[in-house]
Amino acid sequence: MLLLRTTGDDGSSFIRTDQLDGETDWKLRRAVPFTQSLASDEELFNIPGAQVYAEKPKKDIYDFIGNFILPDN
Repeated sequence: MLLLRTTGDDGSSFIRTDQLDGETDWKLRRAVPFTQSLASDEELFNIPGAQVYAEKPKKDIYDFIGNFILPDN
């Protein structure tokens, strides 16, 4: 999961994963700082040249590669 933006000012969110791994505690995750600082969700679609990479689904739920890539200025 690549968290781009939340409603909280600091970009934090608590996520439940009990359906995936059986753990019932909430995990703290933080949004990508650049996208969290945008004024609105709509601005996510107006970042020229930005890309999201997420590897294909696999059985190992403890290993995930995902990146938010901004173009070089």
